[in-house]
Amino acid sequence: MGFSITKKEIGKLNIYQPAMIEAAKCLLQNREGDKAVAAKQQLMEMFSDVYDYSKAGGTVKLFLNTVDDKEFWYIRSLESFKVWLIERQRNKAFGIVLDLLHEFCKKRKIDLAKLNIVIGDTKDAIYNTNMYFNNQYDKRWLNQDIIREAIQSVDKSRVENENSILSPVFGQMPPTKLSGGVKTLMLIYNNPDRVFNASTCGDNCARWIMKFAKEKDFVINLHHVMKFNSRGFKAYIVNEDEIIHSLDELYDRVDRYCRGQQ
Repeated sequence: MGFSITKKEIGKLNIYQPAMIEAAKCLLQNREGDKAVAAKQQLMEMFSDVYDYSKAGGTVKLFLNTVDDKEFWYIRSLESFKVWLIERQRNKAFGIVLDLLHEFCKKRKIDLAKLNIVIGDTKDAIYNTNMYFNNQYDKRWLNQDIIREAIQSVDKSRVENENSILSPVFGQMPPTKLSGGVKTLMLIYNNPDRVFNASTCGDNCARWIMKFAKEKDFVINLHHVMKFNSRGFKAYIVNEDEIIHSLDELYDRVDRYCRGQQ
């Protein structure tokens, strides 16, 4: 009742995406059956192997296709594996693997950073969040309590319904007139598989990003040092596959990756 998700050698671990997805789909279809139990066990063992091999300095490769062994991706750590899954979580099979990763970390008492940041220019980021929001937003987002609270906090405006917001400056206005920061917050919360340029947000958005990160898995793009609460600060920097614990460290990384950028 095996899925052949991994192949282990001395100092080298191979993971096969098709088998991983097959196991995940088995869980989606039937969480109680013997096959599903075996699928979950093997996925948990995969996380354990990734953690152990990466910590020991071993090579971990995730093969996208078992037929063509030239298509693979290096997993540098459990955190980098998490980011890879975040980008694919819209697919339910990848989403359940991401959920299991959190379950594994809870059982092993592994404290992964909730905030994931890629610093500087990156091909995966959506930079013009204002334009993207105006063309892609869903009016149902305005029914979410946490979004209503964020709009009140950041823009000092009250959501009246899906089409109307009461602003102390502009009066009645449509969602497209919200500030760029609030628009970016709404995009981050409702499209966690996308990477949005959070440097379009003011520092008054920082606590909302942290609040969202307690609920959802996402990656933000930064080109400046956002003033997060320094108390207990912890973030995973995608560029360097490392965890930082202070705003001073964030300053250093922003300077390193954004110097000379327009």
